[in-house]
Amino acid sequence: MRFLLINILLAVIIQLTSSIGINQSLLIQKYGFDINAVEIDLSERSIDSIEINTFKGYNKLEKLYLEENKIERIENGLFNHLTNLRELWLESNKIVSIERNVFNGLNNLEIVCISNNPIIMFPNNLKPLCDTNPICTI
Repeated sequence: MRFLLINILLAVIIQLTSSIGINQSLLIQKYGFDINAVEIDLSERSIDSIEINTFKGYNKLEKLYLEENKIERIENGLFNHLTNLRELWLESNKIVSIERNVFNGLNNLEIVCISNNPIIMFPNNLKPLCDTNPICTI
């Protein structure tokens, strides 16, 4: 019984300390995604936050996978530099809100997947995203 309790406590400690914030340096040095990347997959990396300039310079990026992480909020300006982004996968995170202007300027965005998040937001926050793109799917 004592051994089981110790293992459970260790698992909880590891889970609590395994979350990471991501920035551009980590994106390049740890994960190997340079600014010419067309697709970036950061799924299942225990990411809990993303610095605002992480994707600055990634003008060629078309697909961004951030699913199954611990992300709670998406800040305005995070995706400003991703003018060629077509797909954004954010499902199975801990996102509780998405600000209205997060997707401004992403005119090529076709797919935004935000399922399996405890999102609480005002109605129509994502509607402007698809107003300019008739093939957009949320």
